[in-house]
Order: sequence, then C-alpha cells, then structure tokens
Amino acid sequence: MRKIKRDIVEKYGAEPTIGYYYYSLNPTEYVGEEQVRKSFDSVKQHGENVIIGDYSSTDNIKEIVEEYGFTFLTIEKTPEIFFHEPKIANKIIKEAPQNFLCYLNFWIHYPENFSNFLINWLNNNNGKTHYLKMTGYAMYPDGKLFKTNHLRPSHSVSTLLYRPFLYEAHGYDERTTYNAGTRNYAVGLMTRVFGLDVHAHFFPFIHANHKRIHLDKVTKNQKKEGFAATTLMLGDLSRRFYRAAKKVKNSYW
Repeated sequence: MRKIKRDIVEKYGAEPTIGYYYYSLNPTEYVGEEQVRKSFDSVKQHGENVIIGDYSSTDNIKEIVEEYGFTFLTIEKTPEIFFHEPKIANKIIKEAPQNFLCYLNFWIHYPENFSNFLINWLNNNNGKTHYLKMTGYAMYPDGKLFKTNHLRPSHSVSTLLYRPFLYEAHGYDERTTYNAGTRNYAVGLMTRVFGLDVHAHFFPFIHANHKRIHLDKVTKNQKKEGFAATTLMLGDLSRRFYRAAKKVKNSYW
C-alpha cells in the first residue's frame, strides 16, 4: 500500500487545490432558502470550486447555484433509495478537478478564516498520511449549543480528503446507504485501506437548529447488503487494491 500511495501521489500531484462540496436534496425546502444563502455567502469567494452534488432536486436550488457561480452536478435518482449518499459522493469524486475535497453542510455558516485554515493545514501537514476531520457546535431545538468531538457523530463534522485516493479506489460502494454503511466505508477506506491517521480539530462553526426528520428510508435487506459490502470490499481492497477496486459498485467507473 505504501508503494500504491506513492504511485497515486506521483500520478496526480499534491498541489493544495480544494473543492468545497455539498450533498443536495431539495435543500431550500429542507433548511430554507435563507439558510442556504447564508451558507453560500460564507463560501462564495471560492466560485466554481464550490460543488453542489444534487440528487435530482425539484426545488429552486439549481437557480440559486447558478446565481452564485458554483458548480452544479446532477445525480440521477435511484428509485429505491431516497437519499443516495455514496452515489452523490462518487459523482463529485469523479468530476471534481481539485486534489482535495472538503465536505460542507447547508446548515453551517463558515467563518472567514476557514479556507485559510485548510490551506495552512495542507502546507504544514501531510494530506497523504493524515486526513483532517473538523468538529464544531451543534444546536439543540431550544437554541442551546453543545460541543462535538471526533468520537461523537454530528452533522457539524467536516472533512478534508485527498481526492485521488478516493478516485483510484473507485469511490464509495453504492450498496451502502446514508444509514447503512457509507460513513463506515469512508472511514475504513481512509484508515484501514490507506492507513491514514485522523487529525481531529475543533473549529467554532455552528450547525444550526434543524428539523428532526429521517432522510433515509432503507429496507432491512438494503441495510444488510450495505454493511456486508463494507466488510467485504474494505477487506478486499486492503489485500488486492487495484483488482478489488474494479469490483466496487458505483455508477461512474
């Protein structure tokens, strides 16, 4: 794996270019247009480097994205999966021209020094041996804040990953879903397959109060298949990387 990693870095380079990406499914209906614009205003200086991976929304998000000059990627719906997180991620991984990808959330207004922090981290750390995980504050429905950490799941978590590693691994296996293995697959790919260490950093952004709804409506069979795919593919990628990558189920390779 050390040789594979060296070969990938040699092939793609390590210039600290960053693509800032959102997962999108009718966000103006879910979080409200005002909140969408607040988040967009905080990252608008990055222009087309802001990527919206949109899961065939029916609201006005495309028009707003075009207004800001961001990059809009349409992901066709898979009928049996309401919110197909790995399929959205794979389209972004395939199409993004940047070397690093930073996950953003519509619920978060990002501080002015956010991008400078990311660039400084890349200049002072090795994005090929570590990946960056950022936590912040989340808001309870009554307006109170609680501080998250890297051990506690939260929507206020953001990550910075070296995209070519994801690309060469053929992205995330699409047998996983939002609540059935995708996050475990992503973490396992970084730590178990590529052997990266996590660098956890607290950043004082706030995940705004949000509606408590369940985005993912998956069957027991889908959950079983998702978690099985995570175990199977990560183990296979660890042993026979390039051969196993061809077996990863995705829509774009």
